[in-house]
Amino acid sequence: ASDSCQLQHLNLADTGMTDEDIQLLARALKSNRSVSHLNLYGNYCGEAGYRSILKTVLDMSSIKATLGSNTCLHEIVLPKENDYRYESESDSDASEYNTRDGFEEIRNCIHLLTAFNSRG
Repeated sequence: ASDSCQLQHLNLADTGMTDEDIQLLARALKSNRSVSHLNLYGNYCGEAGYRSILKTVLDMSSIKATLGSNTCLHEIVLPKENDYRYESESDSDASEYNTRDGFEEIRNCIHLLTAFNSRG
């Protein structure tokens, strides 16, 4: 393939991806510099999947990792209705609410970082 033919939009909506699949994709996108739009809507995405996407966009584990973060992703459509909900009879409503808050916080961080990336 020539350098002028690069994948820019990757639509993986409703493809049955699991958390593990999303983690593998996130690792592959870490070094990818051509995909600017990613659609994962309608797939299963738990906390591990969200965290792996966040780490792709901004990895703050070290200065080198931060510099190697993917700054080309300008738009990521994340799953919403298919979030992982930790449900157990022994859990209270408060712990489930905190889990949803955690997802929302990670989602917001991803959206803020991709908006920052799109400004160049």
